[in-house]
Amino acid sequence: MFKKLQSISSQLLLSESDARNELIKFLWETEQGTPDFLAYQPLINHLMRLVGLFAYMNDSAHWEDRLVRNSFGVDSGDGGIVVLHREQSSILKLLLEGESILLSAPTSFWKSFIIDTYIAIRQPENVMVIVPTLALADEMRRRLYKRFAEKYEIITVPNQKMGERNIFIFPQERALGYVKKIKKLDILVVDEFYKVSKSNDKERSDSLQKIIIKLSKKSSQKYFLAPNIGSIKESPLIEWMKVIDKMGFWTVFLETHDMTSQPIPKEDVLENILKWPVLNEKSLIYAGTYSEISKLQVLVLDRFEINHDSAILKKFADWIRENYSSSWVLSSLVERGFWIHNWRLHRSIGQIEIRLFEEEDGLQNLISTSSIIEGVNTSAKNVILWKAKNGNKNLSEFTYKNIIGRGGRMFKYFIGKIYLLDVPPKKDHSTELDTSISDAVFMSESDQDNGIAIDADRRNKIIEMRLEMEELLWPGIYQKILRDDWLQVCSLEDIKRVVASMKDRPESWNGLWHLHASESEKWERFLRSVYFLMPWNREGIRIEQLLIFISEVHSGWQVPLSCTLQNLQEIGRAHVWTPVTL
Repeated sequence: MFKKLQSISSQLLLSESDARNELIKFLWETEQGTPDFLAYQPLINHLMRLVGLFAYMNDSAHWEDRLVRNSFGVDSGDGGIVVLHREQSSILKLLLEGESILLSAPTSFWKSFIIDTYIAIRQPENVMVIVPTLALADEMRRRLYKRFAEKYEIITVPNQKMGERNIFIFPQERALGYVKKIKKLDILVVDEFYKVSKSNDKERSDSLQKIIIKLSKKSSQKYFLAPNIGSIKESPLIEWMKVIDKMGFWTVFLETHDMTSQPIPKEDVLENILKWPVLNEKSLIYAGTYSEISKLQVLVLDRFEINHDSAILKKFADWIRENYSSSWVLSSLVERGFWIHNWRLHRSIGQIEIRLFEEEDGLQNLISTSSIIEGVNTSAKNVILWKAKNGNKNLSEFTYKNIIGRGGRMFKYFIGKIYLLDVPPKKDHSTELDTSISDAVFMSESDQDNGIAIDADRRNKIIEMRLEMEELLWPGIYQKILRDDWLQVCSLEDIKRVVASMKDRPESWNGLWHLHASESEKWERFLRSVYFLMPWNREGIRIEQLLIFISEVHSGWQVPLSCTLQNLQEIGRAHVWTPVTL
């Protein structure tokens, strides 16, 4: 034990990062609590201090090391003191000094926790936190509510009454509705800032850019968070911000196992990993596509037995059968300790799922698409790459690093084990973040006082686009639309298609007021028009199926969901719409 610690100490002279990794591995591999370990704890604590892991230190440290550790303790908002690691503290210090920061750091860095400590210390009047999904908004709301509900209004839904002090937690689309209500922000926080790039979020990057532009004018300070940014292209979105790269500071160690050359089928490899007797730990299985999820659920039902020892899983499975459908495959997977995470699930049931995954006797394994890195903050001991795909595209290096970054967790899993059952993406330039403002955003913002400089070529392009829209609409209408923020979350191409259709076939759009009718059959004509105009009509959903589905579920507030699903099954269309096809 002494020789190992001596080696780590020597390594510090060459590379602090390598020494930190070796110390983390030492903590995991060593049987803690033994007389030998206790005898060396003061030395271990000293090494933790030297590599910046103050949060891992304890009271067995020598007094001078304890003094350093205690000086990094901060109020987290709930009355307790939490010790930050060195790099967390350096970011918090800059924020408290008034700096605006774009931080790139690993998942295990606890980037978002810095928000809590900033609020507790600075006690700002208005804080806006932009998150990419409602699931993350709910997660952050629960955390901040416990700490700050007595002093702040925690606002997460439109038209919620504001107080003297407010913490707004919104996806970007909801935040747009509060722009005119908020006079001043002390700090604007954007979580998962990498989604500002079209290459990372084609559908929603424009709305994120818009809300950043609008709220930056009202914010005294900004704090943007992202993982895995190798480099960044400058743009007005991050003007005057400090870009700080902490990707080299890991609080856990990722141990990678390449299983792609195993002589047995990868189905057997996966089964061996999950059934290995010493594991029995939480695992994330990244499936990559819905079709691969279907393969994996068949494998689980075929090869894994029901866990009769977990009462909570049995109750959850029974609850699913009663409230959703007796034939939903998820109930059978739950009984085996598995769950499937993707965007087709109700948000409420997804929240239950993540909570059960955190319970020791709850769910052991999550089979997931990329939703696990976009919708929740969770991690596991093991991350298994089943398929290096993201839908119909190959997995990018950026997304791959985000997935494996879910391995390990401070204080729980010092080592995250990464199992590669498919070849990971090659190193490329996908970690370069392009924050260029899109033409559509420039067009909607160009007449407003946003302080954004526009070059001559782009200005001419904007003028052409505006003239095209003015020709489609009545004079002055398009400017009114822009001024009143009516279409802030719509793409320009979608707007043009709808306007052109209304102009060419006005008779087909007469009577839009019928959409307020309680009789769903009156909606059909307009739903057909919208369906053929929208880009999602290419995703294989037939219009007749869509109409049947909408006609049935519109009464969902009056009847239990299980009855709605049963009715759809009787119609013979349920296989398209119900969760049975996960």
